[in-house]
Amino acid sequence: MAYALSLLSWAAQVATYWTGALAVHMHLSLAAAVSAVVLVNLAGVLRATPGNVGVFQAMYVLALEPFGIPATSALPAAITVQLAQLLSSLLAGAAALPVLARDREAANAGASPRA
Repeated sequence: MAYALSLLSWAAQVATYWTGALAVHMHLSLAAAVSAVVLVNLAGVLRATPGNVGVFQAMYVLALEPFGIPATSALPAAITVQLAQLLSSLLAGAAALPVLARDREAANAGASPRA
């Protein structure tokens, strides 16, 4: 199950990188999108900056250079992809807050009072 979820996660990342490029009118091949995902994820192992801002974009641009995509085209796509990833995480967290708050209240209601 973990292997299947991992493959799904990688496929979703490739799709995000590819659609992020399309959003700024840049057409990526599948190989270019996979290359960008791999290089960005390898660079993300060591968090050099908060949110990997700057490092993410640099690695995205570097990954697409061998495919003939200039930095002036790759950079807006990198920013778009990182924004999409950030916003989806924020939306998922915001959606989970009411459930987490309810669970916390229930746990606190069942806790024994402190002396």
